[in-house]
Amino acid sequence: MNYLKIVERLKDIKALVIGDVILDKYIWGSVDRISPEAPVPVVKVESVEYRAGGASNVASNLAELGCYVECIGVVGLDENAERLRKLLQSRGIVPVFCPDDARCTTLKTRVVAHKQQVVRIDEEEIHPVREKIEREILDYVKDQRKKFDVVIVSDYAKGLVTAGLIAGILEIKGDIPVVVDPKGNNYDKYKGVTAIKPNFNELKFAVANLDLKLEDIDKYTPSLIERFQLEGIVITLGEHGVFIQKNDGSSVRIPARTREVYDVSGAGDTFVAVFSAVLALTGDWFSAGEIANIASGIVVGKVGTAVVSAGELAREISKG
Repeated sequence: MNYLKIVERLKDIKALVIGDVILDKYIWGSVDRISPEAPVPVVKVESVEYRAGGASNVASNLAELGCYVECIGVVGLDENAERLRKLLQSRGIVPVFCPDDARCTTLKTRVVAHKQQVVRIDEEEIHPVREKIEREILDYVKDQRKKFDVVIVSDYAKGLVTAGLIAGILEIKGDIPVVVDPKGNNYDKYKGVTAIKPNFNELKFAVANLDLKLEDIDKYTPSLIERFQLEGIVITLGEHGVFIQKNDGSSVRIPARTREVYDVSGAGDTFVAVFSAVLALTGDWFSAGEIANIASGIVVGKVGTAVVSAGELAREISKG
């Protein structure tokens, strides 16, 4: 299969992202002394930047591939919600935000000096969203579902992705794939989706084996696929690549491309975005895994929450 032609055709995909939207704030600075008040570095602020994180980073990656994207998420009635809305709109994404006066827009503030993260500060509410908001989201999906080729659920355990939401999506989705980037160890709520994409550490918790070794993954994946009624499972392994197992018993391990790693934040978002778009376009799990693996290799070479464009991806594929 010609990967360059696939990347070129991704602009035809219409994707719906549902999940925990996050505003990432970066405070860039430098350190040249230790505080006299406590043994901590003093950061001299040089610039401040906002980026779309969480589910909104998944949406941003899809938009950079040329896809049509709508992003559903819950935000607070605050300035950060408007910041995030404008960030998405600037990328051509349609933000479908449900405001909730009982929570704030999730904000992750990272202080970075000399390419090293000094501290991260999280402002968030993680209680489940109100049933009224869940119904609003499902009504929107039901009304708009025929527009989309794929649904991607990005769960960051901030309260939006519940068993009820997943069940509702599956009931009305039709025959389009639903791909989930999971969080936590309660995978029962994902039962019946097309695919889940845990990373290796998340898989350890899911199978209740913190000593799980890479070479033993395939001993667990068939039972996970059967238990959660999946068409397949995709496990990202960091520097060890990707492992994919389908419900027909076929599997593949894809090695990572050697690259200097600066920052892994957002790499999972990039992977699930590219994988889902290629899967929707081609139906080929293994090609989707290969191309998404290449994209993730690009994004870890960038600092902070980042995206990969169709042009960058095509150039990397051309290297062979």
